Amino acid sequence: MGKVIAFCNMKGGVAKTSDTLNVGYELARRGHRVLMIDLDAQANLSTRALKSEQLSTCNAFSHDILYKIATGSIELKFRIPTVRNNLAIIPSSIAMAGLETRLALVSPEKRSVLLTKLTDALRPAYDCILLDCPPGAGIITVNIIKAADNIYVPVVLEDDSIRGLLSLKQIIQTIYP
Repeated sequence: MGKVIAFCNMKGGVAKTSDTLNVGYELARRGHRVLMIDLDAQANLSTRALKSEQLSTCNAFSHDILYKIATGSIELKFRIPTVRNNLAIIPSSIAMAGLETRLALVSPEKRSVLLTKLTDALRPAYDCILLDCPPGAGIITVNIIKAADNIYVPVVLEDDSIRGLLSLKQIIQTIYP
């Protein structure tokens, strides 16, 4: 059963994407079956991991999958692009930015566990599922916190980065008092 690990900080520019990619590559190199899920609208993990041809032919982006789970209109059957041996990715795109608005119409109980439903369905196929998180707080962040077994918080030694860590801690304590 795969472990779900999130790289999360409310502050951008602290190496969440770089850490996700580097840990993914290293685990795959060591023979572990790894899935990376890009949950950031900037889609930097996706563009770093996949060639543009792979992205242009991809039919399953993280925002589409989560929305379809929310509306009950998907069986979890889709093609996940392979980056290299033992390493795959569910990519993101700029459309991820609109997902929070689209999910506002879904009941809070249902929308807070979308990523958990997805990762639970995928755990048997992977040793490790790595989540590349967007900066900021919202529905996606709550989903990430609920789905993750472990949360790694990259920090740069500057005030904004530390405030991002403390904000994330508050959100986690609100979800898990």
